[in-house]
Amino acid sequence: MLVILVVLSTGSWAINITNCGQKINFSDAWILTQDINSSGDCLNIESSSLTIDCDFHKIFGGENGSGITVTNQLNVLIKDCIIENFSTGILINNSFLGLDHSLIVNNNRGIEILGNSFIDPRINSIHNNSQFNFVSHVPEQLAVPFNWWGFNKSVQIDQTILGNVSFEPFLLFDPYSDSDNDFKIFIEDNCPFNANNNQSDGDQDGIGDVCDNCLLDSNDL
Repeated sequence: MLVILVVLSTGSWAINITNCGQKINFSDAWILTQDINSSGDCLNIESSSLTIDCDFHKIFGGENGSGITVTNQLNVLIKDCIIENFSTGILINNSFLGLDHSLIVNNNRGIEILGNSFIDPRINSIHNNSQFNFVSHVPEQLAVPFNWWGFNKSVQIDQTILGNVSFEPFLLFDPYSDSDNDFKIFIEDNCPFNANNNQSDGDQDGIGDVCDNCLLDSNDL
């Protein structure tokens, strides 16, 4: 199966998402502006070629329904989302989806794939979902590398995944961890191994001042 997934990104403007049940029904950039919650399904994606940027806000459930449902859509990108406490965190049916930098945790099933679907998840934390972290009903093998599954050993990760799925190579660390205790998770922290809660970056090279080897020159090192 040849898959071409167009990765979309959130630009300088986007449509605000403010509550569960809001219709996501045309192609555009959408951004979650606050934590939202639902006792059943929360967001249903009803259009192709769009981006959902949660901006690290939480979508919280009542142990039922799905956090995000995508059915019969193409080129959908979900990023920077925290999805917790649903029956299924993300439910994908006959759709092509990208998933970046998200935390899928404490659901019954983290991600479930149905029909003729494809998913490209990268640098996500998908763990501690009570039944399975990932379930695929797709007959073709799905490759889902470069994610954290809650364990550092393949044999343990394999017990959390159901279906024809290849998860290697996998991350050996949780991108949502905060090892330097500066209240910035790894994927948001411009200096993840040295505490710098103000995230100061004088030369604006993306490297925090406390670990920048050249404070006055933008050198990305």
